[in-house]
Amino acid sequence: MKQYNVLWLEDEPEKFPTFEEECREDFGLILHCCKTRAEGVSKLENNIDYWDAILLDAKMPELSMDEVATTKGMKVIEDAIARASLRRHIPHFISTGQPDLLSNEVFKERYGDFYRKTTDDERLMQDMIKAIEDSPKQQVITHFHEFFNAVEKLGMDEESKEIILSVLLPMQYPAQFPQFSPKLYYNQLRQLLEFLFRACGHLGIIPDFCVKDARGKVNLNQCSIYLAGKECDVLKIKYGESKDDRIIPQHIESIIRSVLEFGNIHSHTTDMSESDTKLVEKILESANSRFLIFAFALQLMQVVIWFDELNDDILAKRKILLPWHKIEQPDYVTKYCGKTFTPVRDEKGFWHCDECSVIIRPWNKTQIVLTSVVPNINDLTKDTYRYYATFELK
Repeated sequence: MKQYNVLWLEDEPEKFPTFEEECREDFGLILHCCKTRAEGVSKLENNIDYWDAILLDAKMPELSMDEVATTKGMKVIEDAIARASLRRHIPHFISTGQPDLLSNEVFKERYGDFYRKTTDDERLMQDMIKAIEDSPKQQVITHFHEFFNAVEKLGMDEESKEIILSVLLPMQYPAQFPQFSPKLYYNQLRQLLEFLFRACGHLGIIPDFCVKDARGKVNLNQCSIYLAGKECDVLKIKYGESKDDRIIPQHIESIIRSVLEFGNIHSHTTDMSESDTKLVEKILESANSRFLIFAFALQLMQVVIWFDELNDDILAKRKILLPWHKIEQPDYVTKYCGKTFTPVRDEKGFWHCDECSVIIRPWNKTQIVLTSVVPNINDLTKDTYRYYATFELK
């Protein structure tokens, strides 16, 4: 049985030998007793990393056993726990047998739920175990609180937190996640971008129609292009008026593009070259790619925080939608973008949709929707196919 160290603030431990024994024998909770609050605060602050949980008696003497036990010093230990939480999350619990506190609504409102000695012992032990086992998650949330606060403030889907936690927990506690497979999480980070772009649509950072396509799906590529101040060839819009107008700085754009490209490897819609794709796939198969997924997760967290600061510093003050305008599209874009095709493979092995060259890896015999079209500059195919197109599976 795994054992956990519990800092136990109790001035009369001799009255509860059965409780102490059951904690140790049945749950692996080793109680380390302190008979005054001052002793408890000292042991907590001198060895924060040692304690897995804290169990508090509501009424205790402050400095010596000659004092009368009261609740006056509760704030002292609560403040000490709060200071410790800046470094490490430690779950804490209050247990009391004092009749005057059991029905004291002011005490409950100030310190929250607590446990009745003897009556609630079983539930207390079970709750301590659950909180301790959940503490790695809470520790990560505490350590990266800026990101989790930003998710809340931006109104992003709650699943955003779980996606990041699924990567951060193996990063922070690798021994607890020996089966962690990095390649399974690149597409999840793309999904987190989807949640971010949806939130940006609700906040007016991106025009709502730019966020959702005709099928109600988030067009990640077009959203990222819009944010970077480039012309969205499919949606026919651009942020700002001049070519230099953009919402996101270059480093944020680079992070977003990297997440999209790496998360896109297995979806047959990437516009990376075949040689680059094979190189990335080789990286993803390597066990060392866990460092890459950790890096992407941390960078993507910075992107979310950046948008939260944008919303706070600009949009909330100005209360306006950021400006955008329609752009003129070449005829070939109007002709092919958004249209559905069944790709054809020519005698040289090149795939195409009418005049558009497309890059297709393992083909599953389905139709595709062209998402962007540009002049073809590939020396191998440009003489036969005037344009190059990216696509999504229909």
